Amino acid sequence: MGDRLPGKAISVIPVPLVFPAACVATKIERDDPPGVAYGGSYRATGAGSGKQQLVTGSRETMAEQIGKRVDPRMHSAEHIANQTMVRMFHCGRSFSTHLGDKKSKLDYHFERPLTDAEIKELERRVNEVVEADLPVTEGVVSREAGERDFDLERLPEGVGDTIRIIRIGDYDACPCIGLHVKTTREIGRFRVVSTSFEDGVLRVRYKLSIL
Repeated sequence: MGDRLPGKAISVIPVPLVFPAACVATKIERDDPPGVAYGGSYRATGAGSGKQQLVTGSRETMAEQIGKRVDPRMHSAEHIANQTMVRMFHCGRSFSTHLGDKKSKLDYHFERPLTDAEIKELERRVNEVVEADLPVTEGVVSREAGERDFDLERLPEGVGDTIRIIRIGDYDACPCIGLHVKTTREIGRFRVVSTSFEDGVLRVRYKLSIL
């Protein structure tokens, strides 16, 4: 199951970040115009619509559009869940993500279903990070630094020389254009509602509730 997190000390004890795969919140489907961006297009469920929508454009335009369609709590929880999956199972981050108003799902390349004990441990670890109330901050790095520290295989062509990075304390850092909470306690309690496994794909579905 891997090393456990250092309890409440997580907010002050640096933990090595793990970046085995592209830190992409949702599927990138086309190039973004040059500029300060992690660009492309996002698929997200519009608030109250229940319908999947394609979001495209510059980083500023996309971030505004995505902010209207995706709950920042869901988005930030997705980052934490991905880093937790990486640490527990040494797998890549989700290769496909659907962020909804009430429920979200993450798809991973995997070899087997999760056990009940592993699901409970995933929930425990994610909630430990949430309850640690870590700061969620954004910054930019050069393309050179991004290539050194992240897997940018899914980064579209022509996004410019700088990349926006979302950091969750010392727990996770990820190229992303979406909107996020300010601290992890704003996310609420993370709960895995179901998992499934088929043809090498593990799907994890989760919901959030108020702490």
